Amino acid sequence: MNITLSVFMALPEGERIRNKPLTLKKGSTVANAVDLFHISDEWVWMYVLNHRQVVQRKDVLSEGDHLMVFPPMEGG
Repeated sequence: MNITLSVFMALPEGERIRNKPLTLKKGSTVANAVDLFHISDEWVWMYVLNHRQVVQRKDVLSEGDHLMVFPPMEGG
């Protein structure tokens, strides 16, 4: 199954991920996708699927999905 991953934070290795195509096994979850890049839950504020739906780590992905990962927001 093919999905697209965008991560809106710098990863520890300095890698930036925008519209990265991933091939995962059918039935893979949000956790399976983000764990490939060692993204810790403490770095994530929200997962968004297909630009509209907030999802959880346990949710199953489907062919063609676009998963976006957002960090906690800062500011004042």
